[in-house]
Amino acid sequence: MTNFPPPPPPPPSRPLGVSPSAPAVLETSSATSHYSTRRGPLNGGASASALPQSNLSTHGSTRFPPPPSHSVTTNGSVPSHDARTTPPSAHTPVPPPSIHRIAHPGMVSQPPSRQNPPLPFAPPASVPPTASRTLQPAYPVPPQPYSSNPLSPPLPSSRPPNTTHPHPSPPPPQPGYYQPSHTQQPPPGLRKIDPSQIPRAPLFTRPQESQLPVYFPRAAVLNGETAQNPPPADSRYIVKDDGNASPNLVRASVYAFPLTRALWHQTGDLPLGILATPLACHDETFVPRPRVLPDRSVQDWRDPQRIPCVDAREPSPPPRCGHCHAYANPFFGTDGSCNLCGTSNRGIAANLTGPAMQCGTVDYHVSGPYVTRPQPVPPVFVYAVDLTCPHVTQYLPILAQLGEDLATHVGNQYAPLTPRIGLCWVSSAGILVAGHHDRERYSVMADVTNAPFCPLPLNDWTFDVSVPEGLASWKAYLDGLLQNDLEDLRKLARAKNAYGLDGMELSCGGAALAFLADALAATGGRGTLITRRRPNFGVGSLSVREPVPGKAHDPDNIISYSPLQTASKLKHTEDAAASSFYQELAAKCCQDRTCLDVLYHTSPLTPPAYLDLATLGELCRNTCGKLFHVSNKDWNPIILEELRAQVFSFTGWDAVFKVRCSDGIQIKSFPTHVGNLVDNGLGSSSEIELSCVTPNTCIAVELEHRVGGVPPKNRYVYIQTALLYSTISGCRRVRVSTLAIRSSTVVDEVFRSVDMGTASALLAREALDRMKKLVREKEGDAAREKARDLVFHRCLEILLNYRTNSSAANSSARQMVLPEKLQLFPLYCMCLMKSPIFRPGMARRDAQTQAVRMSPTGDDRALFVHYLANVSSSTSMLMVHPNIFSVLGNESGTAEFESHHGPEQVGFVRMPQPILPSMASLEDDGVYLLDSGLQIFFYVGKTAPDEIKEMARSHQIDQAELLHNFVWQMRTFNGTNQGSEGSVRPTHVPVVSIIQQDGHDAPMEADVLNLLVDDAVSGEKDYNDFLCGLHQRIQDRLKAK
Repeated sequence: MTNFPPPPPPPPSRPLGVSPSAPAVLETSSATSHYSTRRGPLNGGASASALPQSNLSTHGSTRFPPPPSHSVTTNGSVPSHDARTTPPSAHTPVPPPSIHRIAHPGMVSQPPSRQNPPLPFAPPASVPPTASRTLQPAYPVPPQPYSSNPLSPPLPSSRPPNTTHPHPSPPPPQPGYYQPSHTQQPPPGLRKIDPSQIPRAPLFTRPQESQLPVYFPRAAVLNGETAQNPPPADSRYIVKDDGNASPNLVRASVYAFPLTRALWHQTGDLPLGILATPLACHDETFVPRPRVLPDRSVQDWRDPQRIPCVDAREPSPPPRCGHCHAYANPFFGTDGSCNLCGTSNRGIAANLTGPAMQCGTVDYHVSGPYVTRPQPVPPVFVYAVDLTCPHVTQYLPILAQLGEDLATHVGNQYAPLTPRIGLCWVSSAGILVAGHHDRERYSVMADVTNAPFCPLPLNDWTFDVSVPEGLASWKAYLDGLLQNDLEDLRKLARAKNAYGLDGMELSCGGAALAFLADALAATGGRGTLITRRRPNFGVGSLSVREPVPGKAHDPDNIISYSPLQTASKLKHTEDAAASSFYQELAAKCCQDRTCLDVLYHTSPLTPPAYLDLATLGELCRNTCGKLFHVSNKDWNPIILEELRAQVFSFTGWDAVFKVRCSDGIQIKSFPTHVGNLVDNGLGSSSEIELSCVTPNTCIAVELEHRVGGVPPKNRYVYIQTALLYSTISGCRRVRVSTLAIRSSTVVDEVFRSVDMGTASALLAREALDRMKKLVREKEGDAAREKARDLVFHRCLEILLNYRTNSSAANSSARQMVLPEKLQLFPLYCMCLMKSPIFRPGMARRDAQTQAVRMSPTGDDRALFVHYLANVSSSTSMLMVHPNIFSVLGNESGTAEFESHHGPEQVGFVRMPQPILPSMASLEDDGVYLLDSGLQIFFYVGKTAPDEIKEMARSHQIDQAELLHNFVWQMRTFNGTNQGSEGSVRPTHVPVVSIIQQDGHDAPMEADVLNLLVDDAVSGEKDYNDFLCGLHQRIQDRLKAK
């Protein structure tokens, strides 16, 4: 490995202050934002050690070390906005400025100094010291004209600024354009907040200590006068199951449940529900994939949070309540009384022993009525490869490795089921498959336009890799393709088909998916389609719905980022036929327990074509599959790791998910759920049928009060999830998790118990469901705008009710008071509105082809929706707010792997503090890693060392140990028991290299610009202006009362 040349010593900087542990009181003045021109964080950021302890306070005690807190400054020098800057149009989105315009050498000099007397602290009136902390306001300046660009202040420069913009102007607003109320012109004299005191997203590897904190979920709820929240989902911790469900498996949005609906309304209708990730932890028998450490060594490991398994096969089934059918759990009475409905079950009292009464989560090994299929679903993996893909020959070594991985993994589980792997080829001439008896002769299913089917039994063309002979035959078959048959197959694909059409321009992806579903109908399993374009021939053919820049949207077309399956009425015959086809295909796969994946592999060097990721993503969601889109120069390891993750994952097949609640609450909905929702009728909650469940499967459950609310005598509310599934070894299991939450009659206590990760994820899913409903009602693109407006108003109502109904009611009007556990909630809402799904489209000119296209495209929005709809508490912030790390100039010890052994000591790479996602944080000579959740950008400044630029051009980032370690930890995220194949993140994120260029944007530089959410990008205000506008709305509402 090579190391970077030693950088010049950076100016002293301090890490960003992050404090989600105490409510913030942000005071506003008419000062403008303070942006630093140094490398690293903004001026004014201080570490926790620099904070006077008298300015910090929290509610209650905590078992975990608090994260770094915000700095408190007494004064500062703030450059004013350019008075000549004009406000943006009410309808036209603000185009993001180019990075190369910000990074001129003349732009890095210090702004003119300005002398202002320091202001004394202004403590809030009548606010308990444990409810908030007072932060110093910025100095007052005369009101300035509103500017949407936070970097508009003129700075001394040795060269004239570049006034040209590489992108064309966005198209004019169309008639009927919906304008969200939060984007309207702000009032004159907008007041500002000192940016150094604004809450910021914390580092996901906190605490960076050798010994991880341990959380006991039952003791946290039952002990003490108030409930103790679990540690943040995006931090590192260990859970010891002492009789309550682990937050890794079931995490609630509040841990002090409002007793009545009226009390809930007083919180501004906080998101009320749970996020269930039922297979996030392995069982006792599962053998996971060996962990790959940063030094590339392999280490065997066992999850310290394994779930115990109880043999409950006939004639001793799991003990259950005779009335509500809830499973016995540690909160059952000694006489068998049910903690959910109160019914006494004296007949099962003698059986209430063992792990079921000691652990919050337990696996029951069951039989009899729990078995729903004659034979369990075997580990069968079938791949359909489009012959028009340019890299077909390079896919074959990947498939050979997958066969070896499947044999190893199933062998480690001592599974009696037979693992099989198979391959078929897709062309416009038909689907080709080779039988065992004659590998040189292919069976062709030519009916790609009517009713595709599999012409051979599954066992006749798939390989049993559980025996050495079968694995050897699989590898020999792939080698034979490389030497003999593959070129002949590609010639067949290039030829004109029976309709006289060029085969290289056609894709029979719909027919291939139907072929896979029919092949797996008898057994179940996983089918994967690998292609480079949307299906455009045969059944399931999809039309181009991407709008043309500057052209009005056709009201008869459903918007490009919405799936055809969810449309109510389609006037175009081709769209209606495709919608019906994919709905029927999804229903068949759900019934047969078949899981379908779609992997799009496109070139980053050609203009992106419309793929209709929305429709194919909906099919994957309904069948519990996964949608991949790989478009990288170094694509081989990405595709290999994505497909290997499906093989090595702890997977449950043929699953049914059920939720039960205690008296007073009920299930309202399952927003953006996977699988098939089955309504059991009046009086019983719905359940979800799932083809398969993985550690990434996250199910949201929205709760509501029944009439009358929770009975006053109930000190706790209970939520029980049950997942019926089959393991890879064919065992039928029921995983039962029971979560106890305190009830409360105090608004302050409810706010103090909010879990930020769960609340934000539920809000995102609510907005997606709202958008889907409006699209179904023919709202068109206005549905996206209205859903974005919903996010803002939900944030506004929650903060307004906190100011009105909590102890913050007596605070000064000029203070913006944020709840203790929701300090980052405004930041999340703003970032969500700037995300690919909700930000307005803008016309951009491609730097290479000069073609004009909309950004984000419909496929960009659809892919983001696919992952946001399944987002977990751990990654909810990461999906909308990037982590940006400066590679150069960090402290000694950064990027070093600290290896620890033992069940509670897991190694990690020490990460630097993230810098603000702002243009002011990026320097010309800097080198940065920007993590967007789905991609990691390796961004190299234009004056960075040539050695690093060459490394970026050649995509040899792994050659540098420092970069390799950083990327390893970013992929692992906050996982405490995974290596680079961790299941915390939804994908194996690729690394994309970008070198800043002069004169025009580098390829994909616009994607980096849109990640700088702290600035005024994507048609929204910068973070400071957003908070000020939010605060102004709150003040107006308070005055109106």
